[in-house]
Amino acid sequence: MKLKKTLLISLSTIGFVFNHFGQTNCIDYSDNFQYPNAQYTTDAIIDNSSASVPLNISNNTGNVTLNDAVFQGVYGSNANLNFSFNGSSQTINFSKYGFQSQFNQMSFTVNGSSNHFLSETFPQTINGITVDIQNITPIAASSMVSFDMTFSGLVSTVTFSLFESGVTNLCVSSNEECTDFTNNSEFSTASYSNDTSITNTFIPIDILNNSGIVLVNDPSFQGIYGSNADLNFTFSGSSQIATFSNYGFQSQFNQMGFSVNGSSTHFLNETFPQTINGILVDIQNITPIAATSMVSFDMTFTGLVSSVSFNLFESGFTNLCSINYDPSLIISTVENDLEVYPNPINEVLNLKTKENFDQIEILSLDGVSVYKKQTSSNEFQINTTDFHTGYYLLKVSSKSGISVMRFLKV
Repeated sequence: MKLKKTLLISLSTIGFVFNHFGQTNCIDYSDNFQYPNAQYTTDAIIDNSSASVPLNISNNTGNVTLNDAVFQGVYGSNANLNFSFNGSSQTINFSKYGFQSQFNQMSFTVNGSSNHFLSETFPQTINGITVDIQNITPIAASSMVSFDMTFSGLVSTVTFSLFESGVTNLCVSSNEECTDFTNNSEFSTASYSNDTSITNTFIPIDILNNSGIVLVNDPSFQGIYGSNADLNFTFSGSSQIATFSNYGFQSQFNQMGFSVNGSSTHFLNETFPQTINGILVDIQNITPIAATSMVSFDMTFTGLVSSVSFNLFESGFTNLCSINYDPSLIISTVENDLEVYPNPINEVLNLKTKENFDQIEILSLDGVSVYKKQTSSNEFQINTTDFHTGYYLLKVSSKSGISVMRFLKV
């Protein structure tokens, strides 16, 4: 079953919890507390600490107002509103308003496309993104209409050219697909001692080389658990981030093997992240499970993933999530002797090079510096917890020159 919502998976039998997210985040630009009244006659950045989507005003030859006495939200003419997203598979909905008779003067771009106008026929596909206009509704006591614009796909940027129009709300819904193996209604209790297939999931699973046993939602071990058997997961081969929620004994990581895209067998006690058959593999969030000797952990596979196989050894899975992303916006792990990992990044960004850094700077895609540090070390860590979701440029200076790389904050 495909789940596109926040998942909270509780393994009550052995007492631990995993979290995965395929959620909807909204920004209410008409909220006067978050976005107090302001007026802009030049280029500017509109931001607050809770906003998950960077917004900047560019090419401002007119006037942009924020929650003035007449027009709520962001309203203006002769200026561009630029929204930056993380390039993953998502559905974005803008709540807008304006004069329908002026749709032929209200334009937009998506992912760097040419200008398109709201008077065109929708839905249509632009740069691989499905764009639609819906819910056109007259606004009482005015000549304006309210309407929704949706963008679905690997969205990285959307720009609106304002013409006596505004935006009141923005919602971003992740198109992440997840399967909760601990859901007893979907995966009833079962025991397998030979090869078979598990088909009620968005990713086909085959149990192979089963010389032991595989349990599904056993009273002692929830999810899929087993020993001396292989679990083979088949993916689409598209650019994606596949995240497995696993558990097992950390002391047995040297006996828990896996392969990706037909590679040779690798073991969980190796050093991660590493690149295998072009796939960036990482192990994160290793956490002791209360009242047991086991740990829970996440394994991520980023790239053109077509298959992942695990050699079960007293270990199991509770959840699997996969989300597509734009591969042009992901950098290599190593470039010009500069190693940056993990990428995409959730919390701590690690940098390593052969010679000492002079300066490290992080910029948003519109060129705004969000972090700058002088250092003389050849290894460095940056906590990105407070960064907005999206793409950033990493600018590293050393005696050899300047390297610029792009990374994704998720």
